[in-house]
Amino acid sequence: RRDRPRAPGHGVASVPAPPTTPLCWINQALSSVTLGRPMDLTWRVVDGQTIQVLTPDSLAARLELELYKVDGLTGDDPTGDALLAKLQTALGEAHFREAGGGGELRYDPASQCLLASLPQPKQRELEALLSKLRSELPR
Repeated sequence: RRDRPRAPGHGVASVPAPPTTPLCWINQALSSVTLGRPMDLTWRVVDGQTIQVLTPDSLAARLELELYKVDGLTGDDPTGDALLAKLQTALGEAHFREAGGGGELRYDPASQCLLASLPQPKQRELEALLSKLRSELPR
């Protein structure tokens, strides 16, 4: 268990995850938590040994910074602007600061890395999208 500062009203609790916990077990366990009334709970990965149980609203509001190597995905565009626009459109413009959301994507040309500040579910979507784009590159 990790003790972390908790935002008021978020109902956040951290629990250690067994190393081979199937996702279906986690989802089934969360759906059975009631504490006197049905609760809408979800989870996020904290590290290799811990998941955090929280509400969907809390998960959607929590931004995480991830770096993705995107060499080859920017083509002839040294600024990466075309890739950033494509990714933002695919993930939903409303999630980004320009449209009032909290997310942000930046491209670092020197390292050819994408810096993504997004909630974990959007990070998973981004990772899948980048994999798809890589698979479409000419070999």
